[in-house]
Amino acid sequence: MKILLVSNMYPSEMYPHYGVFVQNAEKILCKLPNTQVDKVVMCKHYIKIAKLFDYLRFYTQILCKGIFGGYDVIYGHFLSHIAIPLRIVKFFRPKCKLVLNAHGNDVVADVPGDRKWIRLSRMLIPCADHIIVPSEYFRQVMKREFGVPAEKLFVYPSGGVDREVFYPRDREEHLNHMLMDTKKRYIGYVSRVEADKGWDTFLEMVCFLADRKDLGFIFVGAGAEEPALRKMLVERKLTTTVTTFDLQPQDEVAKLFSVMEIFCFPTRRKSESLGLVGLEAMACGTTVVASNAYGPSSYMRDRENGFTFRAGDAEDLTRAVNRALYMTDIEKERVRAGMAKTVAAYSRENLDQKLLDFFANL
Repeated sequence: MKILLVSNMYPSEMYPHYGVFVQNAEKILCKLPNTQVDKVVMCKHYIKIAKLFDYLRFYTQILCKGIFGGYDVIYGHFLSHIAIPLRIVKFFRPKCKLVLNAHGNDVVADVPGDRKWIRLSRMLIPCADHIIVPSEYFRQVMKREFGVPAEKLFVYPSGGVDREVFYPRDREEHLNHMLMDTKKRYIGYVSRVEADKGWDTFLEMVCFLADRKDLGFIFVGAGAEEPALRKMLVERKLTTTVTTFDLQPQDEVAKLFSVMEIFCFPTRRKSESLGLVGLEAMACGTTVVASNAYGPSSYMRDRENGFTFRAGDAEDLTRAVNRALYMTDIEKERVRAGMAKTVAAYSRENLDQKLLDFFANL
């Protein structure tokens, strides 16, 4: 079997986590016996002219390889940005299986500017033989919003949790290494600084708890709304209260999770298709407090494997954080057992075979 992997997001040396789940899927597919896996991918660009030329190369290669490469399967990620060339390929190669992987705002609009991408995705979806989605939440979205039949949908959680990277580590050792106070209980945020990711909800929660001398706050992230983040930190007098980090490699994120007693996942994005970061925090033994909507709702169970709160409600987030801080021994045991069960269900070693079986049976 010959498989062509297509994605406009793929890791590079400069941006090692950009589209890392696409690279992970490629590595898994390479385990299939008697299978050749090739790829046409793009890495991240900030220079507009370089991005333009890279898209021209990207689309040309999709058309050339897709039409003339003799592939049995084309596996495309991020529907909107590959819609036009793959629709053309499918016209000329109707017997080639087209498997699409929806991820987020390629099928769900968060802001008005996303709607043009949804229109492109809607153009490609009828051409697909199968569509992979990261969660049950997104499976329902594809059925409801796009009328995709249930038999065409396959749930696969973005490669799952890599437990060789995300596992409990020595908290005190890493606190000392980071020159942080070993006597404090740390609450953290790890995500992009983008619209509706909930970074502002997290900082509102910090304001409610800022006078607590026994607590520390860690913020890890970067993105388009960094100016608003910096402004809020200054206006709310949080610059010395919150320890900030830029985006970090996965191994460093795992260390930071191990330092945190509580990880807050306050997303209010409709396009949050899963939220693997919450599962990765669980794998590090960190208690997760997450929004009760969208992607996290697929795996979060309040007081069973963590705590949930109303998306966008900083006061409710504060109450949930306090519940997590003051768990009884019985509650801690129940939540830890629930975390272990959830992480096992979403671990990469358990999910790899699921993806391999899916492609082997196409």
